[in-house]
Amino acid sequence: MINPVVASDTVARIEAIRRLLPQVEISVRSCSRSLMGLRRNASGALVLRIDPELLLDPDYPVSVSEWILRRGRGGVGTVLQHCLSRVETRRSERAAASAFKSLADMPIIGPVADLHALTRDIHAGWFSDLPSAVVRWGRNPPRRRLRHIRFGCYRRATGQIDISPRLARPWIATSFLLHVIHHELCHHRQAMRPVIRREGVHSPRFRDWERQFPGYVEAITWERLALPWLLDDACPPWYYPLTESP
Repeated sequence: MINPVVASDTVARIEAIRRLLPQVEISVRSCSRSLMGLRRNASGALVLRIDPELLLDPDYPVSVSEWILRRGRGGVGTVLQHCLSRVETRRSERAAASAFKSLADMPIIGPVADLHALTRDIHAGWFSDLPSAVVRWGRNPPRRRLRHIRFGCYRRATGQIDISPRLARPWIATSFLLHVIHHELCHHRQAMRPVIRREGVHSPRFRDWERQFPGYVEAITWERLALPWLLDDACPPWYYPLTESP
């Protein structure tokens, strides 16, 4: 049973597996959850499901037969482990390339980020019923890789907001910096509009305010992908600064 989308140059590989495992039916189909699987069909015959990408690996006919022969005795075999690892690496690289392209297309703050202008826009659009908060860049963290990073800090006693200077880098997505400012102003609203009962810092009403920001999902996605470079304080691979021609 061969999926029609399977390229013709993989047919020889399928036939090689059939010669090695004549007792097993071969089913070739794409699946994102697992690269291969073995089961019995309604008639009791063994059916081996193979992801088409595995067929491109030169070790695959050997590795799959090794796996079948080891079935029930634990482990998948060294050859198959290397084969699966190579495929997973290729998939991860393709996913990273696609993600990096989406990040490269997002507007960035550029060499000079006007923190006060961005804050005024957020305040006017979402917090105009509150007194303004003082927003400034905080102190620079050490120039080394950080284990964690605090993007913003709201000081309840003074109503002041400090933004991490690592977000002043020119490659930072504008939507993410706006999200951080909005997040800290949600803390400002929390302080200005307290509830009678004790409330956690990131309470349900706080989360409701935070998610109302239109760029919330985009900002969270950007943070997840860009975090390694934020921690390293390094220029990411999707950022290509403009340079002047000689």
